[in-house]
Amino acid sequence: MEFILDVLQNYHGEESCHEPLKRIIARFPDDKKKMGEVRISLDNTGVVSGEFGMVEALRKKKTMLEPWLKDERPDVKAFATEHMRELDIRIATEQLRAEEDREMRRRDYSDADAEDGV
Repeated sequence: MEFILDVLQNYHGEESCHEPLKRIIARFPDDKKKMGEVRISLDNTGVVSGEFGMVEALRKKKTMLEPWLKDERPDVKAFATEHMRELDIRIATEQLRAEEDREMRRRDYSDADAEDGV
């Protein structure tokens, strides 16, 4: 199972990996280590670009989990509900970070332009 989870982490949470991940959740719902690795598999994004790239990537991850809420396996539904809440927190945190970074860049460039007499 560890090997399978390690391999699935390389697929950046693609939908083709969702069914094996759901089966792992259904089989090992109380194994915190495996559940953590499932989260990593789902959350891996690869490279993102743009100041809000991570926000968009996390929103897409959350949207991809919505069908899990209709899964017949209670542990899969519970995992999806909890993970979607975690993603909401991460989305809000990343949104705030990106906005703060943008504001700092705006201020830095405004200050540099003022010093140059522009």
